Amino acid sequence: MPDPVASAFRYSALHLWRRSEGSVAPLLALALVPIVGAVGAAVDYSRASSVKAGLQAALDSAIIAGAKDGGTNWTQTATDMFNANVVAKGSTVNAPTFSFDGNNTYSGSATATLPTAFRVLGFSSLNISASSVASGSQPDNSCILTLDQGQSRSDVSLTLNGAPVVNLTGCSLRSNTSMTCNGHNGNAAASIAAGTVSGCSNPQNNAAVVGDIYASLAANITTQCGSSRIGATWTGGSGAPKTGVVTVSNGGYTEYHVCGDLLVTGTGISHRQLARLR
Repeated sequence: MPDPVASAFRYSALHLWRRSEGSVAPLLALALVPIVGAVGAAVDYSRASSVKAGLQAALDSAIIAGAKDGGTNWTQTATDMFNANVVAKGSTVNAPTFSFDGNNTYSGSATATLPTAFRVLGFSSLNISASSVASGSQPDNSCILTLDQGQSRSDVSLTLNGAPVVNLTGCSLRSNTSMTCNGHNGNAAASIAAGTVSGCSNPQNNAAVVGDIYASLAANITTQCGSSRIGATWTGGSGAPKTGVVTVSNGGYTEYHVCGDLLVTGTGISHRQLARLR
């Protein structure tokens, strides 16, 4: 349907051009071109601003919904929210794109193309874009954290086999990659993984990667263990393992340097004891 304002200006310009009495008519006709262009640009700018505002609002709602979801299908949640709220207003809206940076930040962008009502300035359409960023809310009171340094998020760095009843009041389990629970769900307040959680209690997938607060001490572990990576097995209720662990007295406390992987078995292990082996 033709824009009524644009049609009126085109009619006026044509009418003045055909009227040739006196010398004023040609001048008015020439002056009308930039005037119509300026007015047309203002009208199209107003329409584009309206489309952009709607596009931004729809995208903001989508990103917030996706961040709150935080699951493996968060992009679908965000897309559904965007489609439910976006209003084209005469424009062609393209499918939005979403991304997660692995550090608790969700972002998205959307574009639209709006045909102009006035083309005297040579523009047949206007490109409109919007972007949005939100942070996910994934609480972390983890008492056990597996860093799994350098591995992909699909790597399972924390596995609970058999029927381990984890008694971590107010605490959670967390993995910088993925975790699996077999036979028992772990009974933790939350099971949080940067990758996926399988079979564990209160799962949260696609969480942010937690920085290694002990990274500065890595050189000390290398010094104590050397090239030895034989690993250690710790049975609950007993003292620290003798094999695969180097014990170092450091001032008023004792350091336990685990050389390789640590396998925890048995019962009676508290999170305080686990903390001693960090």
